[in-house]
Amino acid sequence: MLIAAFRSTSVLAGKTVTYEGGQFILQDYGPLTLDQLITNVMIYWVTQSIHTSTWLYTAARLKGGMGLGPGERVMAPTGFLACPHDLFPPPPVAWVRRSYNVVHRTDWKAGGHFAAYERGHDLVADVRSFFRRFRT
Repeated sequence: MLIAAFRSTSVLAGKTVTYEGGQFILQDYGPLTLDQLITNVMIYWVTQSIHTSTWLYTAARLKGGMGLGPGERVMAPTGFLACPHDLFPPPPVAWVRRSYNVVHRTDWKAGGHFAAYERGHDLVADVRSFFRRFRT
């Protein structure tokens, strides 16, 4: 029952979780503790936020992709974190700089789509570093 709820309500849905050798193993990412698994499920289940957490993927599918139109550029100061094992490879640096006002970029040598689980302290440090320039 727990795994069924996990697969239907978690942002990790679509990834296979197996129980091997006394550990929960998340496909492509490695071991999760029981506390991590339950916490992830409960965050989305109790707050009923699974739908808002996946709206980006739904919008991309319904609108035929994500992208800017010809000549469009995001002018807001932007931070970019490139993780080598994300769902898709990071776009070329030139493309990102042409489309966004990149004021902070970090390229990790390890990590993926679940950066908060994989490298939580590093992610917090990077977000703080991005916002530090905006303090008055």
